[in-house]
Amino acid sequence: MTSEELKKVLAAHAAWLRGEGGKRADLRGADLRGADLRGAVLRGAKIADGITVTAAPARRATRADGYEFFLWQTNAGWRVKAGCRLFTLDEAWEHWERTRGGTPLGDESQDILTMFKLHIQRVEAAQ
Repeated sequence: MTSEELKKVLAAHAAWLRGEGGKRADLRGADLRGADLRGAVLRGAKIADGITVTAAPARRATRADGYEFFLWQTNAGWRVKAGCRLFTLDEAWEHWERTRGGTPLGDESQDILTMFKLHIQRVEAAQ
């Protein structure tokens, strides 16, 4: 999805949220690397089959190689979106340990996931 296409999707989604027509955002399989989501209200956006966003991206982090990670709160619990992948936190840890374990990028991925885990714990403790 190009940045122009994303802008159109976000504008249509904002109109949908306001009840002014528009269309619910469908980000299933979208690669959001480099996407400018500042100020975007994605509540209700589809990010996988049966999974919709319930709050704005809680956290975003970028690895040294430019690969971006997003932490989303969804109707199916917390999810990590990275590239076109969507994982639970446990699945994300297993994936990056298996694919990047013992490497600098793997260590950095684990650091990002640790930050996400701490954020989740703070949010859940406050509820």
